[in-house]
Amino acid sequence: MASRIQFPYNGTTVAVSPDNKNTTLSLNIDGAYAVTQSSGNLFVHYEDTMGSGKSLKVELDYVGSSALVADAARLMNLIKTVQQQPGSCPIFKLTDDVPTAGTPANFRLEKQTPFTALRGDAV
Repeated sequence: MASRIQFPYNGTTVAVSPDNKNTTLSLNIDGAYAVTQSSGNLFVHYEDTMGSGKSLKVELDYVGSSALVADAARLMNLIKTVQQQPGSCPIFKLTDDVPTAGTPANFRLEKQTPFTALRGDAV
């Protein structure tokens, strides 16, 4: 059974639709071994399955680029826990997940490009 984590989704810079306020996307974290943060987004790194020292990393694109370095460490700890509990699927929220009237969706994955798979150097 796959190990997955859910992330709040459907954010735009304008608003979160009331009928989509509890929408999440799930990411399979089998083989994930590291999480990094850059430019307010998180990157989940997977085992070297591409050869030549290259690996798959998935960018989690947050509205408002609101992910912190501390969020990368928290997500990595959650990944380690979930990998030991196949079938569980907790929701991960950013540390500062306190939407305001001016930025109602800043802590959700971007609606248009929530996940982006990239090929890069292993970390």
